[in-house]
Amino acid sequence: MSRARAHRRAEQDAARERAQAAAAERERRRAAKAARRQALRGTLPRRVRVARPRGVLESRRRQRRALVVLGVVLVQVGSFLLLGSWYLRLAVLGLSLLFAPVLLVLLDDRRS
Repeated sequence: MSRARAHRRAEQDAARERAQAAAAERERRRAAKAARRQALRGTLPRRVRVARPRGVLESRRRQRRALVVLGVVLVQVGSFLLLGSWYLRLAVLGLSLLFAPVLLVLLDDRRS
């Protein structure tokens, strides 16, 4: 009986040592990965967070800009589908890029 108990205890000790060795290996790998990450972070510039203005006027301006961009995209999709010539498609693209800032200025005009 004591031989069987000693054998089981030896197996349990061996299993415990294997588990501890595996845990130590995982911890060593985690520490090495953290050291590599920290070394890489030291070489990269820190990210600067820029706060977005949260006022009512700024949110309306952002909505107008999004609307103009959506309009330009829709015009481009429509020209691609309706026009067969690449020259005409490129002309529409050029005119859209020229008139988009004008449209933004007209929409942002606060005098009216």
